[in-house]
Amino acid sequence: MATGLYFLLEPVQAPLYSAIGLLCVAAIVLGVRRNRPLCPAGWYLIAAGQAATLLGDLLWYVHEFRYGVAPPFPSPIDGVYLLTYPLTARGVVMLIRSGSRERDNGSLIDGLIVATSMGLPAWAFLISPYAYDQSLTVADQLVSMAYPLMDIMLVAVAARVMLVRDPRAPAFSFLVAGMLLWLGSDIAYALLVFEGTYQSGHGIDAGWLLAYVVLAAAALHPSMRSLSAPSPEREGRITGRRIALLGAAALVGPCVLGVQELRGEQADAAALVAAALVLFSLVLLRMAGLVRHVEANARELNLQGETLAQTVATLRSTEAERKVLLDKVLRAAEEERIRFAAELHDRPIQQLTSLSYDLEFARLRLEQGRG
Repeated sequence: MATGLYFLLEPVQAPLYSAIGLLCVAAIVLGVRRNRPLCPAGWYLIAAGQAATLLGDLLWYVHEFRYGVAPPFPSPIDGVYLLTYPLTARGVVMLIRSGSRERDNGSLIDGLIVATSMGLPAWAFLISPYAYDQSLTVADQLVSMAYPLMDIMLVAVAARVMLVRDPRAPAFSFLVAGMLLWLGSDIAYALLVFEGTYQSGHGIDAGWLLAYVVLAAAALHPSMRSLSAPSPEREGRITGRRIALLGAAALVGPCVLGVQELRGEQADAAALVAAALVLFSLVLLRMAGLVRHVEANARELNLQGETLAQTVATLRSTEAERKVLLDKVLRAAEEERIRFAAELHDRPIQQLTSLSYDLEFARLRLEQGRG
């Protein structure tokens, strides 16, 4: 609704845009205070990143209102805008690490693979035009290239979030959607600026506004606690989502070549070679990590097998000893039964026999006495 009002109320677009940004920052802080996640610092850094964007917008609007023209490029305002990226990236990384019992090198390398793949189109369409433009000053070139480079950094962070966090949590979906909306709007803005067609109030502003909204929703949703809660270790697991993400990243290079061919542009061979070398090195590192993971699992299984074999041997030995003891107990019980039976048979019977003789003898004496 707020995004729709932004385009409907054109005279107050600037204050409305800033108000939405301010509400986003306030909502993130409120969500942290209300939901109490395990890593509040990560969310506060995300809020600080959005606050940097808000401050940059305010400075932009003040300059435009005071002087009647947009601020020059580059300007200190660009420095404020660029603060958004490291603050947000650091905050998200803190959320990832706080929920990991150990360092997940596999997800880190996968994120770098995705970032390197996305860096190729960023270089071809967003960075190289400024890097090779001799009419620009060094400051112009550096600042112009800094924005897409910061976007690539956010791509790596977003990829790590998608690989290590639980996708079923609504806060996860909101956070990833906010980052992707921000990245998409940045890319569209860079292309429009390069073509000289961007104006304030353009339709791509909806991307940034929606990013504000979904980031606020991520912080306010109770499931935001799960983003920094300890999660089961997933290093080495090749899930379908991971394969799909890495497969899409592998197709980026050929797609870039195809687009450049269709546009009649000459491919930058040096950039392609550099990207291929980096990707090849990262894939080798990933494969080495997987091999180490498999070997560690094999060693653990072997150790468990040896422990199980020792346990089985101990149980068998214990069973044999139990049988021996049981045989001894049964033998002793049988001997005791025989002895008891013998005693019960011999002594009482002898006593009864003797008593019978005595009684018979007494009877005969009595009969003789009567006679």
